[in-house]
Amino acid sequence: GLDRPHLFGHSFGGLVAQRAAVEFPAFWSSLTIFCSGPHGMPQWTLLADDIHYLEEHTMADLWVKNGESQKPGNEVGSLKQRRWASSDKRSLMTHAEHLMHEPSLVSRVAATRLPINVIRGENDDAWPHVLQSQMAADLGVEIQIISDAGHCPNEDRPDATAEAIAEKLIADGLSPEMPVAVIENATRQNMRVLRTPLAGLAATVAGQRVKSPAVIVIGEVTVSSE
Repeated sequence: GLDRPHLFGHSFGGLVAQRAAVEFPAFWSSLTIFCSGPHGMPQWTLLADDIHYLEEHTMADLWVKNGESQKPGNEVGSLKQRRWASSDKRSLMTHAEHLMHEPSLVSRVAATRLPINVIRGENDDAWPHVLQSQMAADLGVEIQIISDAGHCPNEDRPDATAEAIAEKLIADGLSPEMPVAVIENATRQNMRVLRTPLAGLAATVAGQRVKSPAVIVIGEVTVSSE
């Protein structure tokens, strides 16, 4: 089984990660909240519109309604469209409900006494910056900002994102020699797997010019994988 893994949540995943931290604090070694906020945002009324629309329509219909089909096509865009269309609309509707109405767990997260990190992109356009900064202050940490990045720094600045993640994990007690695998374009014909110790993650991502979609797998499991 897993031996106290480090918990990481991006955007909606940040809300999920906070819930997991307060429900099972002894299970985790640390918590990183990445481009997320302290609670849902009722003012995101477009989500409510999407929920109402999906009651009578399909995911493919919503893709067209929101103008995604008008955007310039590319390989990554086609992948996103296929993934979107194959998703269960009930999942998206539940996701949207939580994004609007999830209550704040910040005080309970702070009470776990887990090592906590809060990171966002400089131009993150999801949760207001002041709200993210206040969350970090309430958790007793300084927010780390990745320059020239938006809500998905992993796409905008993969090298700086890898550096931030590695630095925080090492500071939280993970060995610099912990093996890491970076899997770019997983399951596709042009897939490649890059291996490095955690301390060399940022240099590997920058040197090999890793681009999204890519997955970073950290742990001993990567040693035996092919």
